[in-house]
Amino acid sequence: MAEETLLLELQFPDAQRVFNRLYYQRGGRYAEDFTTATSRGPRLAYAEAKDFYSYLCELHKAGELPDVIRVLDLGCGNGNGTAFFLDKLKELDEKGKTGFFGRVECTLADFSPQMLEDAKKSRHLRTYRDITSFMHTDVETLSLPGDGYLLVRSNELFDDLPSQMLVFKGDHFNDVRLAMHLPQRIPLHMKDGRRLARQDFARMARHLERGLSAVDGSFVKHLELEVIRRKAIPDLTSILLLLDDFVKMPEGMTVPVPLAAGATVLQLLPYLHKRARIDAFDYGFNSLGELKKLQPAIFRTPGALTTFVNFPYLVRIAKLAGFRRAKVEPQAAFMGKKGKEADEHFYHLRIER
Repeated sequence: MAEETLLLELQFPDAQRVFNRLYYQRGGRYAEDFTTATSRGPRLAYAEAKDFYSYLCELHKAGELPDVIRVLDLGCGNGNGTAFFLDKLKELDEKGKTGFFGRVECTLADFSPQMLEDAKKSRHLRTYRDITSFMHTDVETLSLPGDGYLLVRSNELFDDLPSQMLVFKGDHFNDVRLAMHLPQRIPLHMKDGRRLARQDFARMARHLERGLSAVDGSFVKHLELEVIRRKAIPDLTSILLLLDDFVKMPEGMTVPVPLAAGATVLQLLPYLHKRARIDAFDYGFNSLGELKKLQPAIFRTPGALTTFVNFPYLVRIAKLAGFRRAKVEPQAAFMGKKGKEADEHFYHLRIER
């Protein structure tokens, strides 16, 4: 790639922040580039609603069901997954005559104002306007209304969040940086149509909150990403959590460390009900053998700049934080899918308080 195409070079987590902020500013057009489990149909949301309804029955029987059943959809996107979930939960409640649904309050949260606007305009969600509210928040600096959430649900959120990419090289670590190349023929613009100089964009990208939201992100699909490895001193907590894994790894293997996803789990703790659950559905790996198979394509685009989620790392973080239980299972098993129906590398992470 010619040197003049270089737009900027960033550490991998910062590259994810910049790329994904611009990408999701396009609002509903994100669906042009890739699909999620939810966009392929309601089956995953229905399975989660059935599972949650059974849990509500269990809590009710034990006398532990709260008066208000608070649900948080973190990274709600256009709200389709939330609507499917509420559809099935309402159906099960009416069939069982349990009266749970009348106690449900659901908060939809996302870091993208454009995505939240799409959710607010959803005809499907309009049915539930009396029990839904919307919250603009970034999970890296999480701020939520109230507490006592009994369920926190997310679908393909953790793979979007900033991850460090570590490579063990004998006596030291390297980490991955990304050089973002953009052909000179592709112009940069502000949302109001003004032309944006490349050097000005680079300055804005290094100070994420200072005006980047005013940039038209349509150019991101033209970016070419170049991997650069540089010597690094990783976060000590990451090293301690991954120490056993590094001993077993062949030299040169890239390991994603989901720093922001781990921080999200920790930040959620004070907002949760004493019997709360976190359900995260994402693609990633759950063993060293699987990680080996995924090399070197450990991150990918088009669409958002996403990373295969390191589920063993998140399980260890949850246990360190004092959660009662954390487990990982294939999404196919959670939904009762078999054989060729199963989506490889797609998992369900459940964390219980």
